[in-house]
Amino acid sequence: MKSEHSQIPSNVRRVTAAVALALSAGAPMFAHAEAPRVTWKAPLSGASLKGTISGSTCAIDATSSVGMQRVIFWIGQMQINNDYSSPWNCTFDSTKLRDGTYTMWVEAYSARSEKTVSQISVNDANSTATV
Repeated sequence: MKSEHSQIPSNVRRVTAAVALALSAGAPMFAHAEAPRVTWKAPLSGASLKGTISGSTCAIDATSSVGMQRVIFWIGQMQINNDYSSPWNCTFDSTKLRDGTYTMWVEAYSARSEKTVSQISVNDANSTATV
């Protein structure tokens, strides 16, 4: 009588045994997707915004070991824009806001949809005081 294992090719049995051994030793079944690392380049926390910010005046560094998918820029509850490739920048006309303090934030997504949120506080200062 043939055993059930004799019908499975030997190379498949070896791979299956290796996987079973690795899993029993605590190896993860899938590679862990790393959430993005985010660093604000501009504006910096506490900065005053005046007029339009774009390019190097609205930028972050975002990296992940599995690659990046997109970055979404926000100020308060208003979405500024989506960026789908590095360099990660936004374009925003700060005159659209009343003067005051706002939270500017980004959602950065890795290629495996892991998300990191990073925020800074900025001051909108477009009004000119008259004496």
